[in-house]
Amino acid sequence: YQRRVRGDYDASVITFSHFVPRPELMRAAPQDEVEIALERNLMGLPSPEWKEKEFGTRFNFSRVAGSNILDRQLRKIGSMLHLYGHQHRNRDRTIRRVRYVSHCLGSPREQIEGITWGIATWAGPKLLHGHC
Repeated sequence: YQRRVRGDYDASVITFSHFVPRPELMRAAPQDEVEIALERNLMGLPSPEWKEKEFGTRFNFSRVAGSNILDRQLRKIGSMLHLYGHQHRNRDRTIRRVRYVSHCLGSPREQIEGITWGIATWAGPKLLHGHC
């Protein structure tokens, strides 16, 4: 166990979790807002002023997501790429040399409303090769 935790690996470390590994991944970054606007435009939907009005009163997922413990674990073993789910929002960010990727398809409603950006522009799964 300790050898694995020390990070004695001969290749890049990629980690996975179902849960969101950092609280700051919950909120949309400016680039996420741009991607959502592009997605909605491609789908013929109005600009993203909808976000606070339509989604502001729904369940506040940020109260129960984002695990600093999980982030410490993946950093301890030297992860350079962490893939996660559960959030229903796409993210692709690098924070302190670790890339965090959530490529969610979302619910049918979320797809129709264009809030899971990338669905209209990516031709299939998001490709991550070449990162490691």
